[in-house]
Amino acid sequence: MSYLEGKRIAVNNIIKYSKTGKMNKLLIVLLILSIHSSAQNKINFPTPPASPVASFMQELGNTEITISYGRPFARGRKIFGGLVPYDSVWRTGAGESTQLVCNDEIILGDKLIPPGRYSFYTIPSPANWIIIFNTDTTIHGAFGYSQAKDLVRITVPSQQLTEFQEVFTIDISDIDNRGGGTLQLRWENTSVKIPVRSTADEKVCRQIEEIVLRQQNQTPDVLFQAAAYYYATSRDLSLAAEWVEKAEQTDGNNFSYPNLLQKIAGDLKQYQKAIAAAKRALVIAEKTKMSNQVSQLRKRIEELENKYSGRN
Repeated sequence: MSYLEGKRIAVNNIIKYSKTGKMNKLLIVLLILSIHSSAQNKINFPTPPASPVASFMQELGNTEITISYGRPFARGRKIFGGLVPYDSVWRTGAGESTQLVCNDEIILGDKLIPPGRYSFYTIPSPANWIIIFNTDTTIHGAFGYSQAKDLVRITVPSQQLTEFQEVFTIDISDIDNRGGGTLQLRWENTSVKIPVRSTADEKVCRQIEEIVLRQQNQTPDVLFQAAAYYYATSRDLSLAAEWVEKAEQTDGNNFSYPNLLQKIAGDLKQYQKAIAAAKRALVIAEKTKMSNQVSQLRKRIEELENKYSGRN
């Protein structure tokens, strides 16, 4: 029996029972209204949200950046200059204010953002957008927004998308090995990109300059760390090779030193030096039974020898 059929039978029984004189008219009306109200309350379609909530975390350098926001759909509407007015503060999404959390300082554009939680607002215009990070994270959307609580404001140009973006999207892309990336907003036919980076790279480079170059710390581990970082971040490879050579001269039994040197020398196209370093690393790998490294180094030596013979 369906719910509506059961409702009809219940109402008929109330009416039938009332004819016995055991129920007054007010009670009959209340019972019928109660059944009708109950039927209405039972209808609840589980429709998806108009603006689903999203959250993502991206690591840049040593910093974790988390952004939480509502993602509205275009649904055939004119977005910028329409639904989202130009030259007005926008919540940069839907629902609650968009928020950014960073556990260490970051640089957004040319502005330093200390670790913390911030609300993320924008002021769109046809050619440029103002990007705002505000210290008040308690308000709903942009209602109650106060410029006095802004931490930073950055102006960036907007760009035209070649493909229509139906749902509003925030992401961090173009990530590099120095802890940098691009914070991007996309919706409708508009894209806005803001450079963002961790300060970890600057801190490491300052330490290397102070400890290795100024204090002339020549311990093998320090020289190796400095050389490995210069190699990973594509800096002065000649200086990195010099550092790791000094490290190997001090400790000739450490596999990591000649193995890094063969990589650096190979990138510098110093193939003889690379081959010799790879062979020294291979000896250590065979002696210490590093089977994977042994296989990789044998292939690497063959590759370097082919490059060297090809160049000559």
